[in-house]
Amino acid sequence: GQGDPSPVLPHMLCEETFASPSPSARWGTGCHPTTRLCLEWLSDAIQGGEHVLDFGCGSGVLAAGALALGASKATAVDV
Repeated sequence: GQGDPSPVLPHMLCEETFASPSPSARWGTGCHPTTRLCLEWLSDAIQGGEHVLDFGCGSGVLAAGALALGASKATAVDV
C-alpha cells in the first residue's frame, strides 16, 4: 500500500469541495472525512491484484479508489 490516498483524489479537490456551503456536497466525492479515512485504509491495504467489494457504495468512489490503487477488480453494490 501507499499510505496516502492522494493518487486517488488530490487534496486540492477536497479543499474546494469543503469550501462549499452545503455539507451534502461532500458525499460521493471522496472528500467526506469518513470516505477519506476509508481511502487511506485502502491505500495501506491494497497490495495489487485484490478483488474489492464496495457494499453500500453510493457513488462508487471507494471501488474506483481501490482500482486506482491497484486492485484488479472491484464490485460495487447499492440498494
